[in-house]
Amino acid sequence: MNISLICPVRDRTKEEDKQIKRDVKRLKRQGHEVREPSEDTDQDDEIGLRIVEDHEINDRLWSKIDRVLWRKAEPDKDRRISRGSWFDYLQGLACIDFKKDKSIEWINKRPDIDRYIEPVRRAAILDPVYIYWQDGLNLSFLTLAYARMLKYFQPEKIIFLSNLAMLELTKRKSYTNVAIATALQLTSKDVTTREDLRNVMKKYGLIK
Repeated sequence: MNISLICPVRDRTKEEDKQIKRDVKRLKRQGHEVREPSEDTDQDDEIGLRIVEDHEINDRLWSKIDRVLWRKAEPDKDRRISRGSWFDYLQGLACIDFKKDKSIEWINKRPDIDRYIEPVRRAAILDPVYIYWQDGLNLSFLTLAYARMLKYFQPEKIIFLSNLAMLELTKRKSYTNVAIATALQLTSKDVTTREDLRNVMKKYGLIK
């Protein structure tokens, strides 16, 4: 069976690393195909778009089961929170809405986060999806994750950033860069570097 892990990559603690490696070893010993983001996804990406697409295609769409190791933290209340885990988890939920044979399992205790999910679903199922982008772990961030995944099942879906003209590229890979590229309907085949994305923004008059 194809199994993909959703777990922290950056600033992983020794205990988290031990739990993840133990889980991967056990699953592989049972004969499963397993993907773990720190080992199986190239993290070197100027924009961040290729990494997101890799997780969407090679993890969320590929796997029958997403196994989650959740870092215990509340949105905007803990600096160690794993935004990537939130993004990937929301995308896993979006997949389940269309792939009934897909499921999510928990390596540690399932967190009480349902109150964050329903507003995202309501926002993302609209077409077009309008997002007022704000950096950080918030409704715009979670809606982007869910809506991007829906596009694999509903290619006609359009995602707009209502404040696109106000946004600036970041110097390193970021979800802000991914949001900008998404609104411009770009993939990692269209733009691979920050300069590529900057040139497209110039073309559309978003920056000088």
